Amino acid sequence: MLKFFKWLALLLLLSVVLEGTGFLFNNFIFMISPLMMFALAVIFVPIFTIGFLSFKVFHFFQKRQVA
Repeated sequence: MLKFFKWLALLLLLSVVLEGTGFLFNNFIFMISPLMMFALAVIFVPIFTIGFLSFKVFHFFQKRQVA
């Protein structure tokens, strides 16, 4: 779980750095500002976290029922 968050933070940092240099979104029609990236992260990270946790819990209970 901790590893998951570490990779997520690393990926976010990398995307922000790439965005800052204008490398990542240069080919797109519009430029996404770092603030926009942060807003997207704030919106999507909890959703993915909740999904990931519910998936883990579901598997945990499934294993308990089978045993």
